[in-house]
Amino acid sequence: MISIRNATVVDAPKVHALHVASSTAVYQQFFGGKGLEQWLATRSPEVCAAEIAKWAVIIAEEDDLIVGFAALDTAKTNIDAVYVAPDRWRQGIGRQLLIHLEEIARTAGLSRVTLQAAGPAIRFYQRQGYVSPKELGPNPSWAEMEKHLG
Repeated sequence: MISIRNATVVDAPKVHALHVASSTAVYQQFFGGKGLEQWLATRSPEVCAAEIAKWAVIIAEEDDLIVGFAALDTAKTNIDAVYVAPDRWRQGIGRQLLIHLEEIARTAGLSRVTLQAAGPAIRFYQRQGYVSPKELGPNPSWAEMEKHLG
C-alpha cells in the first residue's frame, strides 16, 4: 500500500537517488541519453535537501521504500518535480503524488499551477487536466503546461 508524506531533509539522499534513477531512465529511453550529463551536474543530495527545505516536497512510500516524490514551489506556483521509480511506472503513483500536490496548492491559496514537462510526461499531465498555452505538435519533446485549480 502506498502512503504519501511530507519529505524531510533526512530523506534527501534517497530522494536524490530516486531522482537520478528515474531521470536517467527517461533520458536513456526517450532522448537517447542526450543532455543527461549536463542535468546530472546540477543535482546532488545537498541540492535536494535545499529544495526540501524551501518547497513543498512529498514522498510516496511502500514498505519504507521511497517509490516516488513530487515538489511544488508555492512562491512560483510551479510544480518542479513528479518522479516515480522506473520499476514502478504506470502504477498510479505519479497520479497520487500530483493529486496531493494540487491539494497542497489549493490549501496555499493558489488558483493555478504551472510546470514544464518533457517527453512522455506531457501525455501524463494532459490526462490529469493540464494544458499547454502554446500549440503542441504531434510529437512534442517539451511543453510548458498549466492547470486551473477549481
